[in-house]
Amino acid sequence: MRTSKGRRTGRAARLAVTVSPVALLVAGQAAELAVDLVNGNRSAADGLAKQKTSNGQKDVPSIILTPVAVTKANARQTIGQMVSDGFLKAADICSGPAASACATIGLSH
Repeated sequence: MRTSKGRRTGRAARLAVTVSPVALLVAGQAAELAVDLVNGNRSAADGLAKQKTSNGQKDVPSIILTPVAVTKANARQTIGQMVSDGFLKAADICSGPAASACATIGLSH
């Protein structure tokens, strides 16, 4: 497979786990939190950042999203979503040896 920058990630058989970043979800949560903070709506911001993460000195309000492992069973949905969100381009990841894997999940460029 290739990364979005065109670098090979190694043989698909050796790939242990890929995690779907769900970029739009991350960006949406960050934007909503930023708008609340800029507008001085601390209670809304606190409502979004319900969890705490230690920075070594104190617990910091945090938004923790659950990562999704990309597996053979969910590859069509997760990778397809990353392509439709514009995070990846099918042409970048579905070339060379990865072309057959992309075809198997119905992804083409």
